[in-house]
Amino acid sequence: MTGVIMGSKKTGDRMVIAVPKMGGADIDVQPGFRTAAYKTDLFVDPQGRFTTHKAPESTFECGAAIAVTVKLPAHGRAKIPFATVMDFPKQEYVDGKSFARAYTARFTDEKTRAVAMTEWALAEHANWIGRTEAIQSGVFDIVRSDPGYANDRPAAIRVVNLLMNELSYLLSNAALWVDPDGNPQRVPKPSRDASLPAKPAGSARDRGLAEFLECFDYPFLNSADVDWYSQLLLMVFPEKEEAICQKFIDSIGDQDDTEVYFHWHAANTKMRAEFEEWKKLKALAPAGKPLPGDQAARFEYLEYEADVGDGKKGYNGRSLTHIRGPKKLKGSVSHDVGRLTAGNPMRGNVSEYDWFNTNYWVDLFPKLAQRVARDAKFTNDPELVTKNWETLQTGFNYWIGLDRDGDGIPEGNAGEVKNTFDNIKLFGYDSYSASMALAGYKSMIRMAEMMLDKATTEAERSSLHAKIVNYRGRFEKAKKTIEKLWVKTRNQDGIEGGYFATCYDPKVEPGDFAVYPQGGTLRAELQRGGYLRDDGSVDAERVNTIDAPSALELSPGFDKKAVLGLLKSHAGKTDPNQVANLTETLDKVGSVLDQLKKYRYADEDKGAIDRAKWKALPDAGAMKLGPFIDKAYVYGEMEKVLAETASVYPELERNGYIVNGEIQDKFWEVSSAENLEGSYPDREAAFNALRVHKSFDVFTNQLDGLWAWIAMGEDPEELVKPTRVQMILKTIYENNRVTNGWATQRTVEGKEVKSDQGKDVWIASNYVLAHMLDYCGMTEESKDVYKVMDEILLQHDNTSTSPESVRPDENRFIVKGYPRPGAVWTQLPLFFFKAQKQAGKKTSTPEEMKAFIQGIFNPDDAAMAAFRSRGRGKTESAHWGRKAGRIPYGLSRVRPGAGSGPAMPGGGGTAGSVLA
Repeated sequence: MTGVIMGSKKTGDRMVIAVPKMGGADIDVQPGFRTAAYKTDLFVDPQGRFTTHKAPESTFECGAAIAVTVKLPAHGRAKIPFATVMDFPKQEYVDGKSFARAYTARFTDEKTRAVAMTEWALAEHANWIGRTEAIQSGVFDIVRSDPGYANDRPAAIRVVNLLMNELSYLLSNAALWVDPDGNPQRVPKPSRDASLPAKPAGSARDRGLAEFLECFDYPFLNSADVDWYSQLLLMVFPEKEEAICQKFIDSIGDQDDTEVYFHWHAANTKMRAEFEEWKKLKALAPAGKPLPGDQAARFEYLEYEADVGDGKKGYNGRSLTHIRGPKKLKGSVSHDVGRLTAGNPMRGNVSEYDWFNTNYWVDLFPKLAQRVARDAKFTNDPELVTKNWETLQTGFNYWIGLDRDGDGIPEGNAGEVKNTFDNIKLFGYDSYSASMALAGYKSMIRMAEMMLDKATTEAERSSLHAKIVNYRGRFEKAKKTIEKLWVKTRNQDGIEGGYFATCYDPKVEPGDFAVYPQGGTLRAELQRGGYLRDDGSVDAERVNTIDAPSALELSPGFDKKAVLGLLKSHAGKTDPNQVANLTETLDKVGSVLDQLKKYRYADEDKGAIDRAKWKALPDAGAMKLGPFIDKAYVYGEMEKVLAETASVYPELERNGYIVNGEIQDKFWEVSSAENLEGSYPDREAAFNALRVHKSFDVFTNQLDGLWAWIAMGEDPEELVKPTRVQMILKTIYENNRVTNGWATQRTVEGKEVKSDQGKDVWIASNYVLAHMLDYCGMTEESKDVYKVMDEILLQHDNTSTSPESVRPDENRFIVKGYPRPGAVWTQLPLFFFKAQKQAGKKTSTPEEMKAFIQGIFNPDDAAMAAFRSRGRGKTESAHWGRKAGRIPYGLSRVRPGAGSGPAMPGGGGTAGSVLA
């Protein structure tokens, strides 16, 4: 062979490019072209040889190149194998640890390894390409075997292109690979909770670990909520999938009481300092004891004005769960198994996620339960369940403890972030978490049934039967609760439809109806009155003619005397800094309702007056409001609003809209305020106060749990009625569509929601939608989803590293190189399960599932032989890409030894030696 060995004086890593010596081919080598001058250094003459041959120069970053020239007759073809080998034998981490890569166990001679791997690659490449194309052909055949694609080859090609595009993740995001007999350096971890069973033999490290980055922006390892979407690892490396799954099971028993910061406080030193300062001052300010001057002013600022993240102000009355708390609580499932930027992956189950406190997330355990049941079925390994049963019970008990009201759907802490959709405001219980709960209960039932098959004593069987009864009871209760999320719709043709609303909190209190009127802000009022110029400065001519505060044109609630004094003090001041100070002062005031919210006299979201807090005030003067607010007037208006609305709650109770503090189904049958039974001082306000308790937005992910349940070979009718699933899918497909796919959320009218995350087109969510549409008989709609994904990912961007999501109407990707789009591979088992359903089978056996899923990437000798025979002169199966022989988007030639290397070494004087 002929080629170049490349290296650097700064590292022992090596790279090789080479081609085999071939008769009739002229091979020329450029051992050291300058990357900054490649246009001249790689210039080739008419004979196909480099015009100059340069040795590597220590002052330049250099590369190497090979030119191969062959003479062909008309329409002739030649195949030229070209090997690129990277020998980076050590994986090094920021904490100083380094592990030998797996291939070094096979190629042990450091001096000859790079060349030996190159020789191996050139000798074996035909087999690798043949196996690769056989896998591609097999996948294509699976897609074409589905009736919906049998006569639609272009649609089948789109689907397979999207499937193959995701395979890059297994290489590009791999952070660690340890063979079962490997023995990398290990860092001791804290002792395990003695009340839990010992970790089972055959656990993660015994099987050999593999760790994968969530992505390069968020360098967490195998984030549980993200990995759940993809079966790709299970299909390609089932042993590694089970090892990773085991780590998350093990995390249930871990506890770390170390207090850590979360969210903005984790990254913002100023926030952390103010938080600690607030705690100290709060301890010095017991009820009724005023703080001295400077401390009192500072405490007032920290209580009501300090930035605490997410646009909220002040620590007064805030939950601290997502600000500071224990790092890991026993019973919770870890979000991840480490962050690569914090140290090597073998440190143990050290969850490093700190954007939110995931101890209270309600989707992590049900996702894990589904994952364990799925893996056990697809690998036909019930032992995965048996050896972890006690630990799973600990996690289950912790999870149902988050069901604060006992309705069957764990909702976590009221008003706090509670699941992986962390930037979408959810309240009460939501359709996504409800879907997770249903599938979670069902997964626990299925695993208990696996245990029953292995039980050897009557006591074991009795215990398992009791647990199954418990799970079923909770499942039925959750199904009943979810009914309150159901929204009936009817289109213009009178056809009935429906979907599950995004979220719902049925609890209502009398104070919810005492809403202080929303007036204009002080700055807007002054602008409207002509007291401020367009640049924000005071119109001195107008203001100086006002002698009495009563002449000031201002809505009631503002202190006219104080406001007039402020205007006169700034009259004639046009310096930009002075104008900016005035603007800042006015903006801090906001509206009267803003002031009531700021000082917690009114609810931040609804504006409802806190009756108890108002009653505790001895008089208007005791109110903590800004100096430009007329306290006496506001105090009186609050009393008036409270008195006027005191009859609303009892009236709603009398008419059956509220029972025991919860909104009843009767209310949701009311189409408008005019149809509300009873007498109310403000009928529209009463109607709206109840209606805000349910978000009527359409959530694309409301069937995720059902999707996962179907994708483990189970009967979907046990979770949601088929007629409802059809209605939901139709609603999502028609309502949530935007230019670049199907947005996570849209309003019931198909408009944008407020949340940026809700507006985003999540790639995995679109694949789940495509799968469900096809499974439920809406194949053309499913193809439409795939067509849009093909346009976005492959036509516009031509990427092999799919983004997590896309902005809805622009080609702006968010976080590339993500595992979640691997969800597209679930299409293949869903084709299989759909065919079985159509043949009359409601569920699939583990034996059937294992045979199907492991056959995808492991073509046997017979399959290879069949592929070779039908590939001779035929392109339908062997070459299904756009041109015969083309390898589809996202799947490159195999690079032996490549592993998951660090950035390519360069600079510092590269050294190239030519292979003869």
